[in-house]
Amino acid sequence: MKRRPLIWKIYPTYLFIILISILAVSGLAVRTMKLMYMDRVAADLQAQLLLAEPQFLRHFKNGTPEGIDRACKDLGRCVSTRFTVVLPDGKVVGDTLKDPATMDNHADRPEIIEARHRGWGRSTRYSYTLKERLMYVAHPLKQNGKILAIMRAALPISLLDHLLGTIYKKIFWGGMFIAVLAALLSFVVAKKITRPLREMTQIVQRFAEGQLDERVPPQQTLELSLLTEAMNNMAAQLRETIETVTRQKQELEVILTGMSEGVIAVNLNEAIISINARAAALIGTGREAAQGTSFYEVVRNSRLQNFLRKALDTADPVEETIPFGEGQTMQLQLHGAPLMGEGNRKIGAVVVMNDVTHLHRLEVIRRDFVANVSHELKTPITAIRGAVETLQEVVLRRPEDARRFLDMLSRQVERLSALIEDLLSLARIEQGMEKKSIPFETVDLGDMVRRCVEDYRHAARKAGLTLSFTAEDGIALRANPHLIEQAVGNLIDNAIKYTPKGGMIFVDVRRIGREVMISVKDTGIGIPSSAQNRIFERFYRVDKSRSRALGGTGLGLALVKHIMNVHHGRVEVKSRPGKGSLFLLTFPIGEK
Repeated sequence: MKRRPLIWKIYPTYLFIILISILAVSGLAVRTMKLMYMDRVAADLQAQLLLAEPQFLRHFKNGTPEGIDRACKDLGRCVSTRFTVVLPDGKVVGDTLKDPATMDNHADRPEIIEARHRGWGRSTRYSYTLKERLMYVAHPLKQNGKILAIMRAALPISLLDHLLGTIYKKIFWGGMFIAVLAALLSFVVAKKITRPLREMTQIVQRFAEGQLDERVPPQQTLELSLLTEAMNNMAAQLRETIETVTRQKQELEVILTGMSEGVIAVNLNEAIISINARAAALIGTGREAAQGTSFYEVVRNSRLQNFLRKALDTADPVEETIPFGEGQTMQLQLHGAPLMGEGNRKIGAVVVMNDVTHLHRLEVIRRDFVANVSHELKTPITAIRGAVETLQEVVLRRPEDARRFLDMLSRQVERLSALIEDLLSLARIEQGMEKKSIPFETVDLGDMVRRCVEDYRHAARKAGLTLSFTAEDGIALRANPHLIEQAVGNLIDNAIKYTPKGGMIFVDVRRIGREVMISVKDTGIGIPSSAQNRIFERFYRVDKSRSRALGGTGLGLALVKHIMNVHHGRVEVKSRPGKGSLFLLTFPIGEK
């Protein structure tokens, strides 16, 4: 759309209003003058008829006109007016200009009809007799209340038309002069109005160029003065805001530059909107080159790309550790969170990258150390166990005391052996998860858990407990059978240990939607709510003395949690003290 200057929007409007006003006033003036002139002519004709009435009455004798035509002609020549006398039946008996005998019946003339009914009649029309427009005024001629005839006076209005034409010309040229003068004045006024607006526009353009020290000069009119003050206040506030934003940006830049973590912010189109020096160094690019570029063009690591996509798709913070760099030797700990804008509207995501390669190396060393120590300790412990068994059979002195101590030593050795075995299991699981070397196969989950339950049925019967099992048929799962049996066995073993005699243990396997669930429920002593969040930690015991007395290592539930992590599943517990416990192992179908 073509834009026009403000003056060419104001000026034509002013000019149009002025021209319409001149035309309206001129038309009203002409109409008023014409009506006034016509009324004046009609009043003159009425006066002439009233003056002629006595003369016409003298020519009526016994109601019969005599010499009326001559009186009309004499009177008309004296006052330059056409007089006509018409009988009530419309017959013309006298006329100034024509022979009455040759004239038509006038009973249907408007002024005659109006005069007969209202006393006065008036009309203006074209006379076919005289071939020109005339104004007619009629009045009844009465004697003793009886209408003898209708008098009519007429004047041509050609003179009126000539006079009005002259007036029209004067009004037209006067109007043209006023219109031209008004056009000039309107142009001057419009220019005066738009000049300060043009000046303000120029200063605002300088504001846009960053020259916020400029100020709009004061104006005389109230509206422009208020606008000037608002613009100057806006410039001052804008300058202050820009200085604040610039300072905050510099402070943020200093903070981001000094951070040991890499920070990358992207918009919803996955374009980088901010990146600090550390992040640029980690991904091997320059800050300036990466700014505004698509994240996928700068970062070629598929795991980091998938993590960014996850951070953009979710409304909650996400966290993950991935291998990175050449040869996947670097370990990056990633934290992602949505980037929120005005009105709590999501505008992108921010990813914080932390190089945890050193910590990861220490963790690997720790796991290897535990595995190696456990392996080295297993051999002497085996020897100790053999020696203890020999001593139990060959006791020469005080056999009762010796057997009691040897039994205690045997229990401790068994406990230490179980502890080392659990540590080895944890180490193997962690190494397998890291190297992705844990084998999976498709198993019938119901049959596998049934075999595990049967392995513990004798122990349950010996403890005076009822162990029951139910399962849906045909539940196939990709899993590591040994680890699943180990997890279920730990839960059943715990249930046997912590359920009083006469209690019950229920094991169930079923499919729920897109998940498979193994539940182990007992009627044992239960777990306090304060401890339920910590029972899966290594070496954590609810009742330490009771756990040691029952031979627990404190690693069974930690093993269960690690096994569920291997299978991308979850373990949950629901328990109340004195009411028993329910452990749920949930596996997603199709996951490895």
